[in-house]
Amino acid sequence: MQPSLYDGGASYDACAGCTGTFGWNPVLGGDRYGHGSPVLGQNLALTSLYTRATPLQWYPDHFGGGPGTGIPSDATFEQTVNVVSGAPLAFKVHFKLTHDGTDYHYNAGQEFPAVYVNSIYTTLAYYSGMSPWTGGALTKTPAPPSSAAIDNYASEQWAALVDSNNQGLAVFVPAHTRPGPQRPSRAAAATVQWAMRPCTCVHLRNLRLRPVPSWKATCSLSGRRGLRTRRHLRSSQVGAVRG
Repeated sequence: MQPSLYDGGASYDACAGCTGTFGWNPVLGGDRYGHGSPVLGQNLALTSLYTRATPLQWYPDHFGGGPGTGIPSDATFEQTVNVVSGAPLAFKVHFKLTHDGTDYHYNAGQEFPAVYVNSIYTTLAYYSGMSPWTGGALTKTPAPPSSAAIDNYASEQWAALVDSNNQGLAVFVPAHTRPGPQRPSRAAAATVQWAMRPCTCVHLRNLRLRPVPSWKATCSLSGRRGLRTRRHLRSSQVGAVRG
């Protein structure tokens, strides 16, 4: 799970830079060549973990780098992960983005965050009805067999990628009802993974990222049961889903 940002004024190809066209894209996990984003600070407490890092540009070639050189972006990501009391498989995750540059980056869909799971989690589960939080039946969609993406409406503001036993990872993002595209991707070891981007369709309306002040956003993850007892939360929870 990680944030990944885009600029509405930049150009991007559909294959993560394979054609050489891929603009501003700070990625917390590092770039396409395997360089990791440098960690600027960290703190480990009994029930929480805090990190501060400079995300790298996903496609460094566009910014003067390449296979041997990662390029730091003009942003700083701070991430705080807290254990949810009484829910050992759930975590509350808070992200903060600070734009450190002097330029502007325009409205675009963002991955805030993007979530990747292993290939056995091939079903997207969510509630798509018009009566949220009433215990209605879930919608389950098979993961697409190719690089095609699907877009879904989830009125309870969460979605989960699960396996054949209905176990997996759920993402709860308050105030956002579209889980975003879900598509397979290939890791460095050529293992197929499934990606879910719950905030992808959220646009920064009337907002251009400026050097000051910081722009903050919060996303959460949790299992469905946890959501029903904690639906008042305004930040994210991450956790395993049990059938």
